[in-house]
Amino acid sequence: LATGAFPFFRFVAHPVVAENKPWLEQLAVVVAGWISEGRTPNVFMHSPYDFFSPQLAREFHRLLGQQLSVGTMPSWPADDEEPELKQLSLF
Repeated sequence: LATGAFPFFRFVAHPVVAENKPWLEQLAVVVAGWISEGRTPNVFMHSPYDFFSPQLAREFHRLLGQQLSVGTMPSWPADDEEPELKQLSLF
């Protein structure tokens, strides 16, 4: 239940990313409803050590996009970088 114009929701994820899908699907419906009502929700994704937070945010964006038009998600800085492959050394 949103009581203001800027609802805040913090999603703390299950450590197994796939286990979050049912909750993300429900959250997408709720957030789409808030947006349709003219509200500006703030949704934060957290996971253990925040390692999977970008993946969760992408999945949530995709699910929200099934409810209403949300545009294209910008690329993440890490997506634009080439990984630096370097041989590790003991010395």
